[in-house]
Amino acid sequence: VSTQSTGADLNQLEKKDFIQALQTLFNGPTIPTKAYEKRPFQNLENLHKTLVTIMNELPQDEKITLLRSHPDLGSRSKLTEDSEKEQTRVGLHRLTKEEEEEFLRLN
Repeated sequence: VSTQSTGADLNQLEKKDFIQALQTLFNGPTIPTKAYEKRPFQNLENLHKTLVTIMNELPQDEKITLLRSHPDLGSRSKLTEDSEKEQTRVGLHRLTKEEEEEFLRLN
């Protein structure tokens, strides 16, 4: 989702575009697909609350699947562009080999 987006912008999107715009936040389409049915959103805060509510109401097995779909923090494996930016922003690309091993062990 662009930092320039508004709830009104997202309300205007076709279903496939809405899902595509939000699925990187959750590593898949499940939550954005359910959120699409709850439009219109008054603003981004309302959208955020809706997404979090949907996530919290998922059955336990779907929550576990969601958590497991996120790449391990500090991993040197192939990351999505968003995950790479996220991990770089917090400095995980600068871990020493020992720090990386400890980080992965704790994951």
